[in-house]
Amino acid sequence: MSLMNDNVNRRGLDTFDWCFLGVIMAIISAGILSIYSVTNPQSTTGFPIYLKQATWMVVGSLAFLVAVGIDYHKLARLSYLLYGIGLILLIIVLIAGKTSRGSQRWIPLGPFAVQPSEFIKIPLLLMLAAYYGATTRKGWVRRLIIPGLIVLPGFLLILKQPDLGSSLGFLAIFLVVILTVGMKSKAFGFVILAALMLFPFAWGGVWGSLHEYQQDRILSFVDPNSDPGGKGYHGLQSRIAIGSGQLLGKGLYGGTQTQFKFLPEGHTDFVFAVFAEEWG
Repeated sequence: MSLMNDNVNRRGLDTFDWCFLGVIMAIISAGILSIYSVTNPQSTTGFPIYLKQATWMVVGSLAFLVAVGIDYHKLARLSYLLYGIGLILLIIVLIAGKTSRGSQRWIPLGPFAVQPSEFIKIPLLLMLAAYYGATTRKGWVRRLIIPGLIVLPGFLLILKQPDLGSSLGFLAIFLVVILTVGMKSKAFGFVILAALMLFPFAWGGVWGSLHEYQQDRILSFVDPNSDPGGKGYHGLQSRIAIGSGQLLGKGLYGGTQTQFKFLPEGHTDFVFAVFAEEWG
């Protein structure tokens, strides 16, 4: 027991990046403060959204402290099993998941709902780390093709929901890992070049599979001024809110774009714009 505690202390205290933790807690606190500013005047009934976020911050912090004391090598040995469970949950989402705003991403569990596309990212990282840690041979097949085929089912299942953002994030994790494990820059550049060459052909099929609201998001991101009162409204209002705060911000409850509700979904998608307008 003493040896285990010594290992936990050495791993959790001596080598832990406390500065990184401080940055994370600061970002979370800024988000809760922004949600408080946007929602507090309307929170006359029910449990306020900002308190929900604060509650989950505490829960997440406790889970983090537990995770720090777990040897990740043990989790790596279970990574393939955990990834398989994640794939099963993604299939369940498509069969019996909760549909919201045209996407089927959640599994309802009483008063709560679980989003497997977020949880599977952790087994994905562990699995890739375990695979590359056990693979000593070099070559395209072992270093790229095989792990790519392992990642592909999760990517396609998330894309099917459809959740374009999470699927691209899923793919980005894979690309970052193969670059981190030591793939030569020339080889990585060749992968990127091949992807860019194939993109026009693959994009036609991907674009056709997207829902209309997803297509609108992409088009409004590329050119929000094309429809400032419709598709591009959210993006333009967020830019106005950020510019309105200037360097020092307008203070708590001082944001005109946020407090007068010109900025939609300020407590979720555009919480950064809320913070920028009020605090600079």
